Amino acid sequence: ARQEGGEHVKLQRRAALFSLGALVNPKLSQFKNALAQGTEESSGHILMLHFENVNTKFAFDYENGWINPVKREPDDNKSSETLVVVGNFKELDTASVSRERLSARPDIQDAVKSKDAGKIASALTKANANNAGTLKFKLVNAEAQPGGVTFEYMTEVCRGRKIEGTGGAVFCVAQQSDDPVLTLKRHTTASALVRDGYIYTMAASTPEDRWETISPILNNVVSSFRFIE
Repeated sequence: ARQEGGEHVKLQRRAALFSLGALVNPKLSQFKNALAQGTEESSGHILMLHFENVNTKFAFDYENGWINPVKREPDDNKSSETLVVVGNFKELDTASVSRERLSARPDIQDAVKSKDAGKIASALTKANANNAGTLKFKLVNAEAQPGGVTFEYMTEVCRGRKIEGTGGAVFCVAQQSDDPVLTLKRHTTASALVRDGYIYTMAASTPEDRWETISPILNNVVSSFRFIE
């Protein structure tokens, strides 16, 4: 149960300490990047690259200049997995596609059956909200879309340990002392679609202080996420 949705939390932590060499998968023959030279999108005139997964038949566009260090073949033996990660890791802008088997997540399955966008988004972000290091979590909005939901949320995560102060206030301090530690604040926009017993979530996030600048690009990436055929 502790693994449910854990990939989403791991990706946010990993963005700050990304090691590309350890994450590159050399077995990429089942995947392709089409339109490698990029295509100019009419909305915002942003130069985008195109990604397709030929096994699970999803696609999305991402900003030219971003790198794509993680491309994994889907494993039907796993109930939860991250398939793709792209991003500008210098600025900690990341986007990922993960999938979860609905039969392994009754909470998500029930939310999907309810067709309630808020319930679906809450179920998908449960791991983020309940993570031991999370200081603050806010689901900003959630809207239904054909076959799924779009949503946006903010997190503040303690990279040390949490202590409770006077009046119930919670602070983030170092592991070996009570010295204050800076928290990691991120803003995420996401889209989730259901197909063949799985829910696929594309989540794009950035540090909170970059949200106003980068959100148009992240929203373009997320809105481009779709199934092919």
